[in-house]
Amino acid sequence: LPFVNFNFALDALNTVSAGCRIDRAEFDALTGSVERRNQFLFVHGADADEALRNTEILSAQMNSPLPLTKLFVSKKRAAENNAKWREFWDEKKITGAMLTVSGAAQTLGLKPQAFAPFEKFITADGDPVACDLREIYDPFIVSGGGVAVAHIIPENAVVPADTGVPLTVVSQQKIHRVLAREVFRNISVIMAALFALCLALLARLLRDWRRALLCFLPCWCGMAAFFVVLAVSGAECNLSGFFVFPMLLGLGVNYGVFMVRQRERGGTHPTRAVLATALTTLAGFGALLLAEHKVLFIMGLGAFTGVLTAMIVSVLILPPLLVCRSKTQ
Repeated sequence: LPFVNFNFALDALNTVSAGCRIDRAEFDALTGSVERRNQFLFVHGADADEALRNTEILSAQMNSPLPLTKLFVSKKRAAENNAKWREFWDEKKITGAMLTVSGAAQTLGLKPQAFAPFEKFITADGDPVACDLREIYDPFIVSGGGVAVAHIIPENAVVPADTGVPLTVVSQQKIHRVLAREVFRNISVIMAALFALCLALLARLLRDWRRALLCFLPCWCGMAAFFVVLAVSGAECNLSGFFVFPMLLGLGVNYGVFMVRQRERGGTHPTRAVLATALTTLAGFGALLLAEHKVLFIMGLGAFTGVLTAMIVSVLILPPLLVCRSKTQ
């Protein structure tokens, strides 16, 4: 529903003090909201070297290379780099560089031995810049019998889907989308099952599926009113807002059954009974509107709005509909 402000973030279920909110705002300002603007990318492998090779394969397929590929390289890439280093520093270049350095040393009055480390550096076998960066930052995570390289990439970075590389992407946006999808799916299944069960029971009891459907009018109007209030007020609806729907269905149908059964028996509609039960329910759930916690408040808002609407529909709208239906028959 685009007109309702849904927030499926786990933070939306928490209520913190004003001081904590100020501290969080200062932290976001200092760090540039790094945790909200970035996502984790885990590239897997049987061991660290395979995980690094997979990282290099993935990096080559992305629009922007992964930064860690410049700091941590696989054995294969290290061998290729060493070969390029040796190819660049051939005998001619080494001799020329040392003559230039020696001349500069004489001009500056330095001993020739001062540049011995440089000569050793360009003539050494193996990786001339080999060092263990894990002492500063260790991106490797051992889990499930394998190793993963952890990368932090921008939230809007596009990770190719078919890379042939085992990887896992974790981000707040992805978690929010999964939560939203699962909540909507579960609530839809639960509400459909409840509706089917209640409709079957009422159709059996009232011996008329049309009158059974009329019993659902208060609860559907109550749920719709909840969304209207959210849209008009701009209130934020978190995950707990959906927990009141099964309760609204049960209470709303309850009021509808009162009205339909009383009409079926030829008596006056039970206004006092519906009002009494609805008002006591409103008093209970209305108290939650005073709560500062987001979960309690949104549940109180949903229950109060839904029950109030269901009561009004049951008392003022449902009886005329039943009268019109009786005249039509």
